[in-house]
Amino acid sequence: LVHPPLAGGGGGEGPAAEAARLASMPSDRQRLVTTAHIEHRVAAAAALGDGQEYARWLRLYAQCLAQPPADQARVEELCSELLGPLALAPADSGVGGDGGGDAQ
Repeated sequence: LVHPPLAGGGGGEGPAAEAARLASMPSDRQRLVTTAHIEHRVAAAAALGDGQEYARWLRLYAQCLAQPPADQARVEELCSELLGPLALAPADSGVGGDGGGDAQ
């Protein structure tokens, strides 16, 4: 399996050259490239239906997002995807508001 070079790469570079180029990037750029790579791996595992790989890359993605400074938008997106749609309590359920007591 041959992987195409990263955008802006010299083409034909081996993994060591790719790693060296990544290490020479500013840390914020390294984080962006790493996060994007992990996101692609999560999506690929999901598309292939490979539960073990999906779980592995999803765990790495969560760990990546947990590193400071946290990307609040991506953390919220991940949590939303994992939790699914949240059901809202009916208005007359007594949840929230004035405590659910009858006003007289």
